[in-house]
Amino acid sequence: MLAKELSFIAHAESAGIVLGARAPIILTSRADGEKARLASCAVAALYHAWAHGTAGGATTKEAAE
Repeated sequence: MLAKELSFIAHAESAGIVLGARAPIILTSRADGEKARLASCAVAALYHAWAHGTAGGATTKEAAE
């Protein structure tokens, strides 16, 4: 409820992902704008890189070779 109020009154953007799957699932609303959808993609990419130990586009296994 608070997130919706911030979105409409303060024009705040939000981002959402579902954790626990093999890959992050982007969670958006039909009412979300382009910035909110892009923020969700960015959060999902950052989480995926963190969870898999990716640094600068190369995995730690690739960096060791």
